[in-house]
Amino acid sequence: MLFCTNIAIAQGTIEDYRRAYSAGEKFSANKVSYSNVNPEWIGKTHYFWYVRNTPDGRIYVLVDADTQNRKDLFDHKLVAAALSEASGRKIEATSLYLDRLSVNNGLDTLHFVFNNHRWMYVIDKNQLTDEGALPTPRKQRHWMETDDEKTAAPVTSPDKKYTAFIKNHNIYVKETATGKEKQLSLDGTLGNYYSAYIRWSPDSKKSLPARFVR
Repeated sequence: MLFCTNIAIAQGTIEDYRRAYSAGEKFSANKVSYSNVNPEWIGKTHYFWYVRNTPDGRIYVLVDADTQNRKDLFDHKLVAAALSEASGRKIEATSLYLDRLSVNNGLDTLHFVFNNHRWMYVIDKNQLTDEGALPTPRKQRHWMETDDEKTAAPVTSPDKKYTAFIKNHNIYVKETATGKEKQLSLDGTLGNYYSAYIRWSPDSKKSLPARFVR
């Protein structure tokens, strides 16, 4: 259930580098008129997305690396309209800044942060769901530790069956129905701890915390 990312290590896997290199070869300057493509791979699929900055604004692009076909990742006008209505702010379709954006393997659901809230957007249904505000950052205690990384609110899985949280520097999950807790990690310490900013996979089978290594 647990997948972990060590923040102190800024390197990808060999397979990540191979895929990125392959994408760069397929979408070189001789084949594509756009430069600076930074591919964000979608799970184990052969699809990736990237942000294209144009004179008219930002465009989120979905690419099939096998066929080299490209299209918009989503309808930018629909997403902007949905966010405008939900946030009470006028959002331009050409000025979408979706932080921590992830796409599920089915290519039909987005998870992202906007305006200090977590959001889920189902593309085919044009359905936007507010998944709650990000925890308010608290006062920094000392140079080794910050409150917000350790004490953010528990994160409920999409199917509502589990809640993930940090306790004693490690990650735990609790069953909603029974209240039973299970410890998923054993190596968390005061200096090398797990972040409370936890992400669930869309199918609720995996949780992805980040581990801070000092």
